[in-house]
Amino acid sequence: HSIMAAAVRTVELVHYDRTAVLVHCSDGWDRTPQITVLAIVMLEPSCRTIDGFLALCQKEWVDFGHKFDDRCGHRDDGPADQKSPVFLLFVDCVANLLRQFPTKFEFNVRLLLALMDQLFACRYGTFLENCDQQRVLKRLPEKTAPFWWLVADDKPTFVNEHYEGLPAGFATSAAASSLGPDGAAATPSSSAPAGPLPPPLIPSLSPKNIRFFEEYFLRFDPTIMPPRPVETFY
Repeated sequence: HSIMAAAVRTVELVHYDRTAVLVHCSDGWDRTPQITVLAIVMLEPSCRTIDGFLALCQKEWVDFGHKFDDRCGHRDDGPADQKSPVFLLFVDCVANLLRQFPTKFEFNVRLLLALMDQLFACRYGTFLENCDQQRVLKRLPEKTAPFWWLVADDKPTFVNEHYEGLPAGFATSAAASSLGPDGAAATPSSSAPAGPLPPPLIPSLSPKNIRFFEEYFLRFDPTIMPPRPVETFY
């Protein structure tokens, strides 16, 4: 709830007050991307497309150096006191946005499940190591495929059938509409709306509307009624 509240306050300052906002936690790779990515998703329609959202995650989480190894416990010899579900909390917030605005996102909850499954499966180099420097030194871009390939290879699975599309006259930037030449998500740049900016998404922060991410946490619960098929993306 506090993450969503901080993101909403950021959106209000930027969109309605036309104020520059500096978002920074103690180190800049945990709470900072949680808030900035959520705020951009609320403000920017092109970042609610599949490619735009993945490009934003690449820029704000991967390129800016979120410590995936330490926070997710990828290494047995890693510091135990550094583990924290920072990225999961972010994905949980996005799931709440999807629930409150079911027609505003090109992707569905399956994309979020795939993100979480592959975050811990470690099949792709995207979520390995603690920063881009470590990935380059270990030549992971050469030795492993990026997670974005998984999405590109099966894109229809992740498309939201209720998506209403971008606002009329809103031109999607090239970076937000395609993957980079190496298959990785391209860094998003600004889009150019032909008309006035569309209003941002402002989610309800009422406790009754901030819902449990049951699609992820209860996937394997046999007591769920009615029973539903288990979806995994390993």
